[in-house]
Amino acid sequence: MKSEFNIYVTTYQGLEEILLEELVKSKIGSKHEIRKRGVAFAGNIEDVYRANYLVRSALRVLINLVSFELNEANDLYDFGKKVEWDKWFFPQKSIAIDAIVRNEHFKNSVYAAQLLKDAICDRFVENGSERPNVDLKLANVRINLLIAGASCTISMDSSGDSLHKRGYKTVSGVAPLSEVLASGILKLSGWDGKSELYDGMCGSGTLLTEAFLLSKNTPCGKYRQKFCFQQWRNFDGDKWKEIKDESKRIESDNVARISGGDSHPYAIEDAKMNIAAASMDQDIDVFQRDFFNSPAPAASGFLIMNPPYDKRITLADAKQFYSEIGDKLKTDYKGWTAAIFSANIPAIKALGLKPKRRIPLWNGPLEGRLNIYELY
Repeated sequence: MKSEFNIYVTTYQGLEEILLEELVKSKIGSKHEIRKRGVAFAGNIEDVYRANYLVRSALRVLINLVSFELNEANDLYDFGKKVEWDKWFFPQKSIAIDAIVRNEHFKNSVYAAQLLKDAICDRFVENGSERPNVDLKLANVRINLLIAGASCTISMDSSGDSLHKRGYKTVSGVAPLSEVLASGILKLSGWDGKSELYDGMCGSGTLLTEAFLLSKNTPCGKYRQKFCFQQWRNFDGDKWKEIKDESKRIESDNVARISGGDSHPYAIEDAKMNIAAASMDQDIDVFQRDFFNSPAPAASGFLIMNPPYDKRITLADAKQFYSEIGDKLKTDYKGWTAAIFSANIPAIKALGLKPKRRIPLWNGPLEGRLNIYELY
């Protein structure tokens, strides 16, 4: 097996610069190249471990096995069969293939995944090994297949479940914010990790828990039990332990004051459960509190909010709702910095405040804006 690989780390559209910054700061890889919704770079297996464990804005860490031009459907089988799969995993491991396909030769991604699966299994059988089983939900090994036009790339997915699944959340709430997106919002907002932070519509508490991890310099992968690379044939348990032990030594004992409020009692219960499950309940305070009818929690600080978009949580009048948020900021939050993210762009304009910065950012397929306001 090679000692250096072409690695691709995926993220949300709008977080590419943050992802690059994290990779460089953590000294992960070289020859970095920003692409849409990701960063490509050259790196070794240790870089793969570190990217999964340390990089907050990463969704998946992929190792490119082969890229080729696809002229007909059978090319996928032929190139897939040439990969030395036995150097990556034992045939006793269950497999799953995650396929994204935009190509005229394939009516759907299921057929492409089936073809690659046949190539992998046939390779093992023809080399005298048993046939790997497929397990779409709980596979030991996940393989990523991307076909865009005539371009095809087959990769090993070192992460498994998306890295937004940190491992500390026990309940998700009604309209949960992705942990990766929450971390990115905090980074883009300019919060220094030290000043007081308050979320006036905290929901199940994702912005609060990610703020705690950022303030304490706790690795985002600390609470997660499983990564796919642990199932690989070349998994280095000693190196993995070394990375985790090294990360423990640089955690900070000084954490910013972090608190949140929400008008819905079920949201506060969800937030308390998530915060307690991560053993953050001594450092994060949450209260049942209506944002519009409560004073600011301090004379100054950093307000961060992800108000409802009028999508999964419906609003009677979205523009009026956001206008009332703007009025509240003008009257009660003078001396604060506010960062508001919303995927309802017409509504966020109704805040009636001139932002210091407007940052385009996508919540999955939803285009949004992260607006930063200095309130005087």
